[in-house]
Amino acid sequence: MISPSVQEQGNATARYTMPSWLRFVISAALLATLLVYVDLADAWRIIRKAQVEPIAELLVVFLVLRFFSAYRWYVLLHGKNATITFIKVVRLTFTSLFIGTFMPGGIDLVRVYLLSKATSDLALAFSSMLVERVLALLALFSLVLFGLLASPAGLPTVVSYSAWVGLALLGLGCLTLMHHKLRDVINHVFIGQAFTPIRNRFTKLYTHLDAYANQPWLMVWSIVLAMAIQLLRVGCTVIGASALEIELPLMTFVVIVPIIFLVSLIPISIGGLGVREAAFISLLGLVGVQAEAAFSLSVIMYVVNLVTTLPGAFFYIMEREQPTN
Repeated sequence: MISPSVQEQGNATARYTMPSWLRFVISAALLATLLVYVDLADAWRIIRKAQVEPIAELLVVFLVLRFFSAYRWYVLLHGKNATITFIKVVRLTFTSLFIGTFMPGGIDLVRVYLLSKATSDLALAFSSMLVERVLALLALFSLVLFGLLASPAGLPTVVSYSAWVGLALLGLGCLTLMHHKLRDVINHVFIGQAFTPIRNRFTKLYTHLDAYANQPWLMVWSIVLAMAIQLLRVGCTVIGASALEIELPLMTFVVIVPIIFLVSLIPISIGGLGVREAAFISLLGLVGVQAEAAFSLSVIMYVVNLVTTLPGAFFYIMEREQPTN
């Protein structure tokens, strides 16, 4: 049985998320638009010629990425609840990945729900997910910055300038979010009963962030793990590109892949469908990759990603078959 607090969190999330039908429409519209620029017959021929060995390597690296993600979440959770085991977090990670892939609410909502149900601690579930996302953004920030400083060959100037602007805005946003004066500004700007939900949300946000701020070494280790995960994502894309014989400098992938991942996180479509493909085609197109090849790479990455979530179906079935007390 779900506790009232968990139910309230789920209801609140449902009220503030984009309707699933609208996300479906946006995904369909984006994919339909991409078909104007992509010859599906050519894309299919490229996929059929994909080398088997790199695809097998891609599956392995994706699975390693899953366990790395589980370990990073475990580090954040274990710092607040020593009774949580790594095996339990692995099960929750795969289950949330599998269910969240097919749910409009996304993986984060499923993670919060499943962990809240397992631990009866909504604050722990929400704060760990929130801090994990913040650290992931910081890792993306650092990785793209490093790539831009390396000045990868073939990257158009407009991409570099746009990335610098995006990084500046992201950094400013993170600093503003963490600064204590923002709390006073929020309390003075959002006054009155009508803004009570907004004030309450920010109050919870800062309460959770403060709880982790008192463990600096935990945060440092979590950032290191977040960076490793982002590098693994870059590595996955490099392997996928090699399967399709797409040859680009490594630093180009270091810059472009995190940007693609960031764009795909925008919650306007079903599981990033359409947004992700558009990002692959537009960004790789700027460095000379044909639309059909970029689209094929996006499809292969999506399919392999989907396959590596299937263990979550097994864990989900096993969880449902366990007798309830």
